[in-house]
Amino acid sequence: MKITISCAISLFIENDTTAAAFQRTDKAVYQAKDEGRKRSVVIAPGSKA
Repeated sequence: MKITISCAISLFIENDTTAAAFQRTDKAVYQAKDEGRKRSVVIAPGSKA
């Protein structure tokens, strides 16, 4: 059995909403998967989801 993991991290910034933080994180995890899985992606706080 082969197991892989892709992770995403997004900072919660001042005046941020929970929805915006989760949207950035969701975008980052799909970016990690698109780049070949087994990756971690940190998305910049100013990035649009």
